[in-house]
Amino acid sequence: MDPEAQTPAEAAAEAALVAVGTDDGSVSLVNFIRGHVGHRLQHLKGLHSGSVKCVAFSPNAKLLATASNDHSVSIIDMKTCKRVRHLDELHADQFHSIAWSPDSAMLLMGCQDGTASLVDVATGDRIHHYEGLHEDFVRCVAYSADGFYAALGAGDSSISIVSPSTGERVKHLTELHDGAIFSVAFSPSGEYLAISSFDQTVSIVELGSFTRLQRFDGLHATPIYSVVWSPDSSTLLVGAQDKTASLVTVATGERVQHLTSADGFDMHADWLLTVALSGDGKYAALGSWDKTVSIVDVATGKRTKHLKDLRSGGVYSVAFCPLPAAE
Repeated sequence: MDPEAQTPAEAAAEAALVAVGTDDGSVSLVNFIRGHVGHRLQHLKGLHSGSVKCVAFSPNAKLLATASNDHSVSIIDMKTCKRVRHLDELHADQFHSIAWSPDSAMLLMGCQDGTASLVDVATGDRIHHYEGLHEDFVRCVAYSADGFYAALGAGDSSISIVSPSTGERVKHLTELHDGAIFSVAFSPSGEYLAISSFDQTVSIVELGSFTRLQRFDGLHATPIYSVVWSPDSSTLLVGAQDKTASLVTVATGERVQHLTSADGFDMHADWLLTVALSGDGKYAALGSWDKTVSIVDVATGKRTKHLKDLRSGGVYSVAFCPLPAAE
């Protein structure tokens, strides 16, 4: 198939679609398999008047959510690539992070005003407003695989574990880190929460006891901006301000890959603000402030594509589209 004739939905069906949110307010939908350097299938412009800070596909692969510092969130239908909902009246401050519920019905949003909202996507109604939990902005949010917990990570160095069903905070983790929380991620197994921080460390918290089981503090000598789990919950991908990323075995803390270079040159020329892993765990995406994205073969650590012709701003967020469920 000619990649120029392919739709994003068709690329998603091939498990070949990645979304890239950038500083210029646009979103690129790219087939990261086809073409010499990948092929952009859609360039979504006009959704936001500010930077796109986060992109997230719904678990059923039907929708894409984008969050911006223009105080709004957009919901995109993946079949038409048109915006079907614009959530612009929930908060009067910029959004930093969004996360879908496992059933693709709810969207959790973290805001610079120090609060978070849980919204019914079909109606746009706010179900819960998590306020008064943090003394600084909510930088990152995540939903557990069973939908039982959500996590809010904040600039006040703490993490709130909240109940999406009741709206109550069930645990406040206050002593794990000495700097702002940049990323939170629940393991697909539902057993653990990974946390990365400005303090250059990553914590692994066991959800039954809410105690820290591991602390990785020698991976990078700079703030760690992003952390994601492999599908089998055995490995973490970590992206840092030092322009590099690490693949880490969770059980031992051993770094199995240090993603630093490609073809004899530095893989990136600026901070890695975002990382992602494909649903099958075969590919990693590294998004940088240098306005490019690297697609990396996880098994070899080699870069397979360098998305460098997006003609957009610094990359704030990348997300792989999950494989659509059979209808």
